[in-house]
Amino acid sequence: MKVKLRKELPYLLFILPAFIVYTILTVIPLVQTLGLSFTNWDGYSMSHLSFTGLKNFRLVFADRSMKTALLNTCFYSIVFPLVTTVFAIPLSLVLNSGMKTKNLQRAVFFFPSVPSAIILGYLWAYILSPTGNGLLNGASWDGTPVSIWRSFRAFQRSIMRPPMWMGRLRGRNSGISHFPCWLPP
Repeated sequence: MKVKLRKELPYLLFILPAFIVYTILTVIPLVQTLGLSFTNWDGYSMSHLSFTGLKNFRLVFADRSMKTALLNTCFYSIVFPLVTTVFAIPLSLVLNSGMKTKNLQRAVFFFPSVPSAIILGYLWAYILSPTGNGLLNGASWDGTPVSIWRSFRAFQRSIMRPPMWMGRLRGRNSGISHFPCWLPP
């Protein structure tokens, strides 16, 4: 037992910070919320709490709109995933079958996800643009504009420096390490 614990101790210490954060941010508030659900807490003051038992739960489940909300939640958490899975499994079998039109079917099915990624790329390129018209370049806290990259040259250096450092680490001479683009080894 002692040998097994000694062997697993590094792993337990590795997950300890995540366990502490999870306990503080999830378990403790959950237990506090469960305890407060049996009291007459008004949402503001904790000074005059008294135990009410299941009265709060009786009031909640007697409300007609709460019953509707509960039924909607059950529908979307049980029926919707079930129906989605029933259609997804045959679709995946069709897309992975040996049909001649397999690539066309995949392209037609996955194409709607492509434009959103392209649009997001263009939006972030505009937001972080170093040329002066970037959205974040005009942002400021005290009225003076702040440039994210300060200049296009700084922007280029932020992209170009790591490959140059890698060239020096790999023993390349100084002429190659200052080459304006990165050449793979």
